[in-house]
Amino acid sequence: MTLAQRAAFLAELPVSLAMRQDRLARAAAIVEGQAEALCHALVADGRHPDVTAALHADVAPALATLRDAARSVGDWMRPARARGWLGRMTRGDDYIAYQPLGVVGLAASHTLPLSRTMGLLAGALAAGNRVVIRFDPATPHLAQRVAAAVATAFDPAELTIAAGADAFAAMRFDRLVVSSPASRHDHGAGHDGTDAVTIHRSGKTPVILGRSTDFARAAERIVAAKLVRAGRVPLTPDYLLVPAEQEEMVGNWLFRAAAHLFPRIGDQAGDSRLTPAENARIDALLADARARGGDVLTVPAPRAGRAPLHIVRHASDDMAILREEIAGPVLPMRNYAPIDEAIAETQRRQPLAICYFGRDAAERQQVLARTISSAIAINGPALPGRVAAAVGLTLAGEHGEAAFRRMSQTRRVCRPPLLDIARAREDMGFGGQPALP
Repeated sequence: MTLAQRAAFLAELPVSLAMRQDRLARAAAIVEGQAEALCHALVADGRHPDVTAALHADVAPALATLRDAARSVGDWMRPARARGWLGRMTRGDDYIAYQPLGVVGLAASHTLPLSRTMGLLAGALAAGNRVVIRFDPATPHLAQRVAAAVATAFDPAELTIAAGADAFAAMRFDRLVVSSPASRHDHGAGHDGTDAVTIHRSGKTPVILGRSTDFARAAERIVAAKLVRAGRVPLTPDYLLVPAEQEEMVGNWLFRAAAHLFPRIGDQAGDSRLTPAENARIDALLADARARGGDVLTVPAPRAGRAPLHIVRHASDDMAILREEIAGPVLPMRNYAPIDEAIAETQRRQPLAICYFGRDAAERQQVLARTISSAIAINGPALPGRVAAAVGLTLAGEHGEAAFRRMSQTRRVCRPPLLDIARAREDMGFGGQPALP
């Protein structure tokens, strides 16, 4: 089920405000329409002494939480700007956006099972996620009643109720929410003491080059980032997604940029010497790429002992450089035809961070809306030094906006300043060698 949910989730991106409100409204309609039956189910499960107590303690709060989320989600979704206008002009326009995680598993509590579960569901649906709920074995009547109602109001790819502990334990979630540390075992999740149910995002950082990119400038910025410590810095560009008809040209620009920048920043780029073991690993990666049809362009270092930069054109999925973490001075290039292919490739690999170059505002918005990551840099690889993936196990406890935040992927969007004084000086011929033509 999670595979179908994840495929539907990626196809839907971006998840609109209207769709989030619609799902919250459908969930609220279930609670409102089934209120009496839900109260009787809670009493039958021994959660409350009578129907009145069940209504006031569980059903009414659940309905209020869902309705409040439907009213408030538009405000919750608004990006949070890191700086004001002056900061945007001179230091870059960084802001925080809230994206859905993907598929969320909710392991329900046996205490106040409806209100707590609906509170978490409200946050998950408001954040734009697909959801699987596993009710506690102590509440079988409630689980049966909710499952029947959900089946009539939701597509299983949107929201479903897990049939049992074994089925739930076999699922892989982008986030698993449990009511207590003990529940992690009781619900079959992570029963071996590990986070086996979670999706771990790839450490590879893709660079998407749109057709409107200033390729000469982009090549300089990409290569400059890749030369620092011979490509062994976290979140450094790991592979490029380039338009198919421009792959040869982009490779040549990268080669020229590396030859141009090596003498200028190579010695100031930190420790760019590789150990014998690192050299052997890089050689093996390059040999594998050549054997599988890759074209390797090697830019020699200006000083002996420094690591050269290797640009690999025509990279493919069967090559080790795209299957393994590189952590070295190798820059593979994959091509795409429509931008949808580059977005699909990024979705498939689930990266922590993304870089995008391009001057096409509509395409840029498409990349922002349809990809998920903890950070994205626009027209530059200047990503924050540390980025955490918002995936894994969390404990229930938050409702409302706090639950929305917990169920969201927090993405830092990094854009260069509107007044790039250093770049302007360089373009006018001040302060160093001119940029590539």
